[in-house]
Amino acid sequence: MIEEVGKVVGLAGLEYAWVQADRAKACGSCSSETNCSSRTLTEFFGKNRLKIRALNPIEAKVGDTVVVGLDETRIVSGAFWVYMGPLIGFFVFALLGYFVGNWIFPKLSEGLTAVLGAGGILLGFFIARTKAETPDLDSNYEIEILRLSDR
Repeated sequence: MIEEVGKVVGLAGLEYAWVQADRAKACGSCSSETNCSSRTLTEFFGKNRLKIRALNPIEAKVGDTVVVGLDETRIVSGAFWVYMGPLIGFFVFALLGYFVGNWIFPKLSEGLTAVLGAGGILLGFFIARTKAETPDLDSNYEIEILRLSDR
């Protein structure tokens, strides 16, 4: 479970709350902290706050400092679809283009392979985007308020 501390800034019905959290720095304890371009960009653009909607099973109230959490499987699943979806689409459609091209249009085989491969990449991106925008019915994939924080 990935956890972050935030402050409840509003309620959204009975089940959800709006939680405001600081965006965590990516390189707090990195050995190349002094040479890190991510740190330089973070300092340049300033400290941003992130406002998220989270399940509120503990019935936290506005002003409470809470710990929110997200199951890691959501991130792993999302990363799989973003990276592997277009890659799998490319290989499947490029191979389809190669075999269909050699069988039906031998002189256009390379072009058909390239066009279908590019189409497979676009289809993979479309599938990844659709998966990201489709709300999951399983509450394990939602950000949830876990407990009140002692900070």
